[in-house]
Amino acid sequence: MTVLVPVYNGEDVLDDTLRVFAEMLQAPPIPCELLFIDDGSTDGTWRMLREFQAGRAKVHIIRLTRNFGEFAALRAGFANARFDVIVSTEMNLEHDWHELFRLAALLGDDLDLVNARRVRRSGPTYRIVASWAINAFVHFVGGLPLRDANSILRVWRRESGLYISSQPSYDLYVKRLFTSRTVEVPVDFSRRSPQRSRYRLRFLARAFFAMAKAAVDLRRRGPVFVADATTTCYEIAEEFGAQE
Repeated sequence: MTVLVPVYNGEDVLDDTLRVFAEMLQAPPIPCELLFIDDGSTDGTWRMLREFQAGRAKVHIIRLTRNFGEFAALRAGFANARFDVIVSTEMNLEHDWHELFRLAALLGDDLDLVNARRVRRSGPTYRIVASWAINAFVHFVGGLPLRDANSILRVWRRESGLYISSQPSYDLYVKRLFTSRTVEVPVDFSRRSPQRSRYRLRFLARAFFAMAKAAVDLRRRGPVFVADATTTCYEIAEEFGAQE
């Protein structure tokens, strides 16, 4: 499987994250690769990724030309993933690494997506409240099955990833998420306290409006969508750890 990790200015959290991933790569339960997408970091993130990748054949790193945003980083990752199962997670890595493989094992033939519902979360109260508000709207008002719709810890089939990578619209990404055959699994997010997130705070408002729109569209028209006018592109500056 491919473990996809978007990163942006993560110099202060990557030491711990890379240490955990190094442990994982020593004896993974199934063959896997690590794919980091550096979304135009301006600190020492790329240097740390280069040092981590050196000598590790299963680590693939890509640097974008500038900061395009989390969705663009995910698109770049989906387009370059090598395995048929793709697990996306955050650079803060607040969960145990074994959860990646536990969730991947649940992706049966009858499912398109395994979604993690974060439990025992910590962090700033406003982040937790804002996330709760989004999820409550999506679940209760929109009538959608996901209880944690803005979790990035997810397991995707490669064909879904390739579809998302070919659609430069966050709106269509959200709608694909809501119309997939999905199971949701609780995951303990108390491994360590979350650091100040460069992505999730500015991503929150956009996610809320996109998910609210998707919920309304599903209620009104069913799973038939038209793309919005917003496009999210990206451009790769350099990469190391070529795929086999």
